[in-house]
Amino acid sequence: MRRVPQTLKSQIDPLSQRKFNAVNQLLTGMDQVEKEAVRVAEVMRDARKILDDLDRQFEEQTGLIETDIKFLFLAAGLQCLRQYIFSNDAFRLTASEGDRLVERTVPKAWQDILCSSVPYDAIRHDGFAENTGLSGSTHRYRTLGHDPLLGWVVGPVNIITDSLTKSDIITTYSVQNMNICGYYPSGTVGAFSDCIGLVQAEKKLLPIAVIRQAIHFGSDYFTKHGLPVPILSTLNNDIARSMAAQYNIDMYSITRGVALSVFLNTIISYIHTLFYDVERDGSREMYEVRTRKVVTYANIVASTSNIVSVAVQYFLGNKKSLKQLDVGGLLVTLYRLFTDYRYVYQLKMEFLSRNFVALVAENKTMTGGV
Repeated sequence: MRRVPQTLKSQIDPLSQRKFNAVNQLLTGMDQVEKEAVRVAEVMRDARKILDDLDRQFEEQTGLIETDIKFLFLAAGLQCLRQYIFSNDAFRLTASEGDRLVERTVPKAWQDILCSSVPYDAIRHDGFAENTGLSGSTHRYRTLGHDPLLGWVVGPVNIITDSLTKSDIITTYSVQNMNICGYYPSGTVGAFSDCIGLVQAEKKLLPIAVIRQAIHFGSDYFTKHGLPVPILSTLNNDIARSMAAQYNIDMYSITRGVALSVFLNTIISYIHTLFYDVERDGSREMYEVRTRKVVTYANIVASTSNIVSVAVQYFLGNKKSLKQLDVGGLLVTLYRLFTDYRYVYQLKMEFLSRNFVALVAENKTMTGGV
């Protein structure tokens, strides 16, 4: 047998050793991959239990404690007190008082331009035989110029063209010296067309008309009959009139309820935030959930108690109880239910995902808990 030359053997041996090491590393790596695959499989097998445990941890960390309960009752009490003090018929002005309030805030030099009567306030129709259905007590619900939303468009058009558009959108009258003298040529479309032509000829007409519209809204806003709920008069004139005239459920009561409810919610949120303790309460995000729960639960308690109280009084024969219905506060409650639920849900999903991924990435089995 021929012997391998020593020089060739010295070259083959290192190659053989490297090959052996490579194979050994490959086998070791495959063994580790197999073990990791088994571990991950065990984690995925217990995924439901893990997620349930993580969900329970989230609820424990965001659950209300004694301090939160105190804040909840304080917030609910303040909301209920607000509903009692600021009922829909409280703090109202007469029509003349509203006009005087606006006149005191507008510079004298502008009064002739901005404080004269608007055409959609016209109720007389001398020489026009048709019954317009407009009167001192109904014109705010039957004219689009008084609609808090559509009025910003239709009102300035009426002011510029000396016209009056009813809540049915189709009917538009010509107005001269605050007297309805007939149908406007081509109706509402004609009024808009004429308005465009007049504004193109005189650019200042539009901003002056818009300011005049805003001032008129301001003078009507606080009065007894107020301004109707936006668009409601177009959909159902009778309901809009009943809500505003009989129960004072109008833009003033609704926006006031919204503003005061949001103000109280903000104050409670800020004060509750001051009680944050990192050692006791954990992360800021979890504490924010508790703050939102306090405010939302308080709103739910206040709105529910208000609805129940009004409903019981109404069915017992007290029709005026609807004046105590806090529509603005109810809108805030519904808004918070939607936004806070979305916030808490998103935070919970991030919590579950982050912790579950971290758990899978860790080199441990699930026998030791979460």
